[in-house]
Amino acid sequence: MRLKGALSLITALLLCAVAAAPAGAIVGGQQISNIADFPYQAALVLSSQPSMYAGQFCGASIRDSTHVITAAHCVYDNAHTDPGEVIRPSALGVLVGTTWLSSTPGNLAGGERIPVQSVSFDTNYDSGTLANDAAVLTLSGAIQSSNATRIVPILPYDWAQVPVNPGTVAIVSGWGDTVGDGEAADSSYPHRLQEVSVPLVDDAGCNQDYAPSGIVAPTMICAGDTSAGGVDSCQGDSGGPLALEQSDPASPPADALIGIVSFGPVVCGDKRYPGVYTEVANSQIYSYVTGAEPEAAPANVTAPTISGTAQSGQPLSCDPGQWTGSPSFAYQFVRGTTALTGMTTTPSYVVTSSDVGGQISCNVKGSNDGGYALAASVPTATVQAAPQPQPQPQPQPQPQPQPQPQDVTAPVARVTKASCKDRKCTLEITVSDAGFSKGIKGLTATVLSTYTATCTKKGKKVRCTKQRTKKLKPTQLSSSRYRVVASNLPYGKQLFTMLATDNAGHTQLLPTKKTLQTKKPARR
Repeated sequence: MRLKGALSLITALLLCAVAAAPAGAIVGGQQISNIADFPYQAALVLSSQPSMYAGQFCGASIRDSTHVITAAHCVYDNAHTDPGEVIRPSALGVLVGTTWLSSTPGNLAGGERIPVQSVSFDTNYDSGTLANDAAVLTLSGAIQSSNATRIVPILPYDWAQVPVNPGTVAIVSGWGDTVGDGEAADSSYPHRLQEVSVPLVDDAGCNQDYAPSGIVAPTMICAGDTSAGGVDSCQGDSGGPLALEQSDPASPPADALIGIVSFGPVVCGDKRYPGVYTEVANSQIYSYVTGAEPEAAPANVTAPTISGTAQSGQPLSCDPGQWTGSPSFAYQFVRGTTALTGMTTTPSYVVTSSDVGGQISCNVKGSNDGGYALAASVPTATVQAAPQPQPQPQPQPQPQPQPQPQDVTAPVARVTKASCKDRKCTLEITVSDAGFSKGIKGLTATVLSTYTATCTKKGKKVRCTKQRTKKLKPTQLSSSRYRVVASNLPYGKQLFTMLATDNAGHTQLLPTKKTLQTKKPARR
């Protein structure tokens, strides 16, 4: 499955797997010529991009003059953030009042780009299931549009007043991928805002479509044409609005926000799978996105530290370090990649004989009403065995073995480095396992090559596109690191697919994919 925005990273501190894939641009839709038709549409852009319109990676909806609503996965633990952290407000801006993402001659983009003051996301957000995938950004100043009709807030829809039935047609808009494969070139991402109509799908049907994992129905809503297909939101649209057109458009806005673009199938517009959106009318989500002034998510300033003697039978203590946002803390002790405790409010742990020879670190989760963040300490020295007791006249009672936690989650592989030279590509893979991990068993890998060749058509030689798949044998570098090397590849697009398996028998829920390009060396 695919997230409809920035690709989510795995937070090794909580050891939880992301079970969704990025969704991007509108597939099967049409251009929007006037922002007055969607006056609540906004774009999240990176401050590192010098152009006012460059760096768009997610959508958003204007809630009021100083706040926008978007998806939590757009601002937490993804390619634009540090692992386990929310994106820095200084790295983010919001673009409003325009349908264009460029200001080339002839394109009167207009619009206003406003820095972000603080970032908040739903404290119940789960990056593994994408439940409660909602965030609210506070702007550094009020939206100041010279043309008031270009920028109008959208009101979250309250189903308690008028329920919405399956089959009702909603509108989703954004600047995401219009091809739908999530791996397309930049040319498939439009400069002009797109929109498409999608019918709502009932929760039971959507859960069945996504079996066996299903969706979290209470905080999610599905929409998509499962009979015809070819219409959907896609990668780059995450965080944008799923809106319901009101029957009385006399006073703008004529639309109401019923969903936030969240995730969908690997190939956008696949009629077997509707798109999945955060359900704004859910009581938890509605209460969060309509809150008066969201609290900023916490951030770790100095890393946690672990103190005590690394010896069997001795206690260890975890200090959370320095944080912003005055969070409350939960602690988890880990030996290597094996969780020794759950996330609890207890900052101490007594070393056992099973820990001898390993190193123990503590993970800290800081939470407040604006979200949470994760941080880890430096590991202890290697744990030593306790001194042998002197012989006693009476036999000493033997310590009871400590119950071992169960490993109940699947591992996730993440590409940390990838490059191609001529016809050879090399990828560095890190595999992490959530919860009480028993360790990683192995990694499988394949590469799908798409390349141009010569074919015979009606007796003539013509250029054509071919594909071929090749199984690869990863090389294990350590307990959690692998290297994948593919040689003798044709020149063209190379789609690598990896699946990790842990020692508890769990296989990664969704494959990790990486697209690279092999090119002929330049002639000298």
